[in-house]
Amino acid sequence: MKIVSDKIQVIIATIIGGPFIAGYLLSENFKAIGQPKKALNTWIITIVVITIFISLTPVSYTHLTLPTTPY
Repeated sequence: MKIVSDKIQVIIATIIGGPFIAGYLLSENFKAIGQPKKALNTWIITIVVITIFISLTPVSYTHLTLPTTPY
C-alpha cells in the first residue's frame, strides 16, 4: 500500500471527507509502515472524536434551513 505523504492530498481529503477520512488516511499510513497497533488506536480515537462532535451538535438545524410559517 502506498503511503499518503503529500500534505495537500491529506488536507483536501480531510476538508471534503471530514474527520472520518482523516482517521482513515492516518490508519492506512500506519498499516503501510507496519504499525497495526497504531492503526487500531487511530480508529478508536477517530470514532471517539466523531462521537463527541455529534453529541455536541444541536439536535435540529431545520429552523435555520427551512422557512417556517406561523399557523
